[in-house]
Amino acid sequence: MEMQSDLYRRYMNGHANAVNAAFANRFFIGLAAVEAVARALGREVEHRLVYDAPHNTVWESGDIVRHRKGACPARGSGAMASSPYEWHGEPVILPGSMGDGTWLLAGCGSTDFLESAAHGAGRKLSRQEARSKTNISAGLRVIGPVDPQSPTLRGRQDIVAEIQARLKEEAPAAYKPIDSVVRPMAEAGMVTKVAKITPMITVKG
Repeated sequence: MEMQSDLYRRYMNGHANAVNAAFANRFFIGLAAVEAVARALGREVEHRLVYDAPHNTVWESGDIVRHRKGACPARGSGAMASSPYEWHGEPVILPGSMGDGTWLLAGCGSTDFLESAAHGAGRKLSRQEARSKTNISAGLRVIGPVDPQSPTLRGRQDIVAEIQARLKEEAPAAYKPIDSVVRPMAEAGMVTKVAKITPMITVKG
């Protein structure tokens, strides 16, 4: 597909619309989480968007087009001039599973890796493999709008089975340990470590 073609421009316009819709979706999930915390505490909660890092996008840079699938930009400090990150490198947020931590990293701008970095721990088990495991989601305390024990769902075992299967797909054991992913990235000069944070609650949406 030629970059100067009408097809390319229409594709990129559609891509931009999809990226904007995805951002809005993440934003409203965040607002829903803030609202839930505010209700639980019985007071308003201060909040602000600090950073947003999509990971399935196409990035244009002159005549170079990078398709980052499951990856995000990781430019070094030199490329971040006149931004809050000009002395540190581009922020890279690398989330783990529901039961693991999330690493905050700074990009090193390595051309060996196309100024990119992983944007997740990555699956250890495919979704189908995770679904086939018996006790993989044991120990998860799930709070949600759908109660599998409700009288309405007792006669709909198909729905209950699908809910349980989805939980298995996202179980911590289905993903690689986050530290085992970050370590080689840092050693290879892709990123530098900044901080590891541990979630108290995870919102899946």
